[in-house]
Amino acid sequence: MKTLAMPCAFLLFAASAFSECVEVVALKPQLSSPDVTIMASAEGKPAARAAVEVLIHGNETLFFHVTDERGVLKLPRLKPGDFSVVVTSADNLFSKLILLHVTDDPKGAAGVFVMDLKPVRLPSASPAIAAASKAPVSDKVREFKGIVEDPTGAPVPNALIEVFPRESRESKEDAVPVGLRTDTYGHFSSTMPNGTYTAIIRSPGFRPWFLVFEISKQGEAKELHATLQVAAC
Repeated sequence: MKTLAMPCAFLLFAASAFSECVEVVALKPQLSSPDVTIMASAEGKPAARAAVEVLIHGNETLFFHVTDERGVLKLPRLKPGDFSVVVTSADNLFSKLILLHVTDDPKGAAGVFVMDLKPVRLPSASPAIAAASKAPVSDKVREFKGIVEDPTGAPVPNALIEVFPRESRESKEDAVPVGLRTDTYGHFSSTMPNGTYTAIIRSPGFRPWFLVFEISKQGEAKELHATLQVAAC
């Protein structure tokens, strides 16, 4: 999924903890020298292999790389102007956005930016659970495996997948699901006995997605496919 930012408006769109809507928070650009070093951490530990994306003109990617094992990355020398820098942890659970105003004037301009990544909150599963309880079985397969993608066809890594036996989900709100996450390429798989299940898939920035499926020896030998839609009010 491509990162979205709006440096010209100096706004940060952060997902609300209790809904799919977003709240708008003012984000002040920081004065920077052309030589920028990012030092990223999450929960007090270096954010090794964190993705660092530098954007210009709102959402045009200028540079993409990852931090080293110390959570450090020195960016290519930037020209004067306004940039967004988005850092996301390797497990996709922590992220932070800063805005930089790069200037050749060294007075007051920083070169090293310490970024403490914040947890990315998942959307509520309640709407998907309510819809799934009334939905018919849509797929009959031999095993539970597949891929999760965004609307552009890009894989969604580390998406949370919760799988409930259909009877448990409908009759018992505190049923314990089988939990798994997609890998780096958006793939998932889990061994499950024959039966009917409800899968709820969630990832930060997307609407919860559900699937009602049946596993049986007579099912199709195919992968399940989930396309998550970007969350909006």
